[in-house]
Amino acid sequence: MSDKDVESRIRDSYTEMTDRELARELDVPERRVEEVRRELGLNRLAGDDERLEEMEVSKELSETDTNRIQGYLGEQLARHTLPEIRREVSSVLGSGWTVAEKAELLPLDSAGSARLGDTYGTSKLEFSGDTVVFSDLGLEEAVEQARERAFVAGKELVSNLVSAEFPSIDLVLHALKLSGETRRTLEFRNRFDPAFESEKRDLDLPLVEDGKVVHVEVKTSTVSDPGDMLTSLQRRARSHAESSPYSEFYTLHVNLDLDDLDVPDSFDASVRRHDV
Repeated sequence: MSDKDVESRIRDSYTEMTDRELARELDVPERRVEEVRRELGLNRLAGDDERLEEMEVSKELSETDTNRIQGYLGEQLARHTLPEIRREVSSVLGSGWTVAEKAELLPLDSAGSARLGDTYGTSKLEFSGDTVVFSDLGLEEAVEQARERAFVAGKELVSNLVSAEFPSIDLVLHALKLSGETRRTLEFRNRFDPAFESEKRDLDLPLVEDGKVVHVEVKTSTVSDPGDMLTSLQRRARSHAESSPYSEFYTLHVNLDLDDLDVPDSFDASVRRHDV
């Protein structure tokens, strides 16, 4: 069993088994279980003589942790201003463009699909070509979400849009110029229900004649020009947008210094079991 598997199993069993019991089940030395539990901060949750209902936790935050927390807050600010971002992009590009938060492009003349942008968490709907696999949704909900997310485009355009997308940008949208609809047969499958028989649906999906990847980088500071704060990767994305017909680059400048939020260097907490 790999170290990663051992760590995962120990994490999952921290309230159920003692060090000795878990070491015996995993066929690893008891000291190994103790070390992993100590690294994970779980060594006091279960012992050979008692099972604790509560554990006190003291955690230190590194500079990297603090930056990640501040970055996460910045991204959430972008999520809350998404309608305004869409309006600005639509205003710049002019009429005839649809701004999509996330899009699934189905090539017009071949199988396969391309997911554009971040799915913002675990998706309940996943495309694999013309097959749609869904979970935690009813069939009709899955069909409706597929109708909202799926677009059909020429193979070359799909390739150009995928190539134009830069990673590690706070928010990625897609501006699509539509030209009517085309009928596509999609097969729907339930990921976790073996009794569900796959079902095919004919959907009229928007046909894309042109598209652009819209990169939005969030900068939270009181400086006047957010462009001065771009990283080398973000500058490359900006430069690419200046020369590529398939890419746009925007900044969302929030006039707020997140350093003023005073993210602590450490914090105390407790983990407690509550009876159902």
